[in-house]
Amino acid sequence: GQLYVEAGNNITVEVTFQDSRGLGKYTLDVSGVFDGSPSNKKQQYVPYTLSETFSALSREDFDVRVFEIPNNTMAGLYKVTAVAFDDGGNKSNTAEFDLIITNP
Repeated sequence: GQLYVEAGNNITVEVTFQDSRGLGKYTLDVSGVFDGSPSNKKQQYVPYTLSETFSALSREDFDVRVFEIPNNTMAGLYKVTAVAFDDGGNKSNTAEFDLIITNP
């Protein structure tokens, strides 16, 4: 899927986990998949990046995180990926979606 957000606004990420062995952690990464244009560089816009790891709890967990997209974020297509790991280090399938940031 695709999510559109204007620079200067927040995005909210909600995740639900379940694992019979017990949960360990999850990672959330956001990266641009474009080079940007000269006009972006001229206006001193910068790409938005995020790479964080969060601890998960027990055998079932629900987590909400809010991230601010700064006003000077470069407009364009970004790829969001999330991966979970259980206590044994087993990796889940990767969840991906497109984040399209606009900048007026």
